[in-house]
Amino acid sequence: MAELKVVLTMALVQLLYSVYNLLVRASLVTGINPVVFAVYRDLLALLMLWPLAFFLERRLWTRISPTVLIMLLFSGITGIYAFQVLALLGLAYTSAPLIAGIQNLTPVFTFIIGVVFRIETIQYSRPSGQAQILGFLACVGGAVTMSLYKGPVIFPNLLTSSRVSGSTNFQDQGLDIVISEGLKKFIVEWKIDSWKFGSFCGIASSFLISIYINLQRPILDRYPAPVSVTALEYLVGAILLALTSITWVKNPSSWAVSQRANLLAIAYAGVINSALNFSLQTWCLGRSGPIFVSIFAPVQTILTTILSLIFLGDPYHWGSLLGSILVVAGLYFVIWGQNEDCRSVLRSRELRLVPDGQPGVKTPPSLEESLLHCGLSDAALVGWVMFAAPGQDILKGFNPVVVQKRHSGGPALITVVPR
Repeated sequence: MAELKVVLTMALVQLLYSVYNLLVRASLVTGINPVVFAVYRDLLALLMLWPLAFFLERRLWTRISPTVLIMLLFSGITGIYAFQVLALLGLAYTSAPLIAGIQNLTPVFTFIIGVVFRIETIQYSRPSGQAQILGFLACVGGAVTMSLYKGPVIFPNLLTSSRVSGSTNFQDQGLDIVISEGLKKFIVEWKIDSWKFGSFCGIASSFLISIYINLQRPILDRYPAPVSVTALEYLVGAILLALTSITWVKNPSSWAVSQRANLLAIAYAGVINSALNFSLQTWCLGRSGPIFVSIFAPVQTILTTILSLIFLGDPYHWGSLLGSILVVAGLYFVIWGQNEDCRSVLRSRELRLVPDGQPGVKTPPSLEESLLHCGLSDAALVGWVMFAAPGQDILKGFNPVVVQKRHSGGPALITVVPR
């Protein structure tokens, strides 16, 4: 039953993300400025995050060191400000299914950035490491395919009243209003069509959110107040978006959001996508681990494609299909490699893990680092072993001898020994 709950919850998470893609895409097509949309979304998120941070974490508030401050600023610039602007532009100029396919690059980019900065490691001589390299190359090939090759339409525009067209010209789509004059001039001079522009924006947004994800671990190690950290990052993003709006939003009437669909999309983005989905995904991470959660990423692509065809009438092209297949295949190669690395760590020796301050045997630093490479913190490992123990492939050959659930910060002991 515990396994089924996690599976159903992750399926719900992907469905909610798919609905978000559709609502935002519909709002952008009707003409809402993406910067205006992002400003309202961030303000709504801040209204939710700051009270939560105050009531849940005010005892954890301490002086922020210059190092943490710099990381927070960089995290807010990359993961909140630039990510949102580029992701919204990607949705405006391509289609919801394409952007959903591109988002599968995020776990792979996150891993590769971790390798570059020695947060993660690749065992090049092992099949697991070779699979990760092959997976990365497949993802790059898929991203290039989606960006440069649109191809014939597989499923045509099902809604004749839709404003989405097959044209790659900004003026023909009626969406040129959403970019600044300087950026528009650059695009015209370089003869970049809207589809390629939107695709590159989507890929860049996935890369930037991967930088953001890698920054969260060192930030939280130094300032262990996750809600407060997120609120500060959103504050940085909101300030930068407000400054950007000075040059990007020339018409004051752009701030008057009157259509119900646009109001619904903003509310959904701030409440459901930013708060509820984040909480559900965190709950799943604590019970199954990041590898299992990553496996569900392609579900969003499938759901977004189906819902987009039905409700938006977005045409679906061969380039999007071929690119998505390469990206999803590459993602699973990387996940398989990480999965094998985790099994290798567990096979290497007996593992005992207890929370700080509790009696027991602490893991050696080298093993702790290896577990972090697998994405398994102590809390996540408790849920991961409990979830996987009944018969998941990753624990074949292992026998969880003692597994105790963590209750209100109480002791949790895991012993995993080879059979």
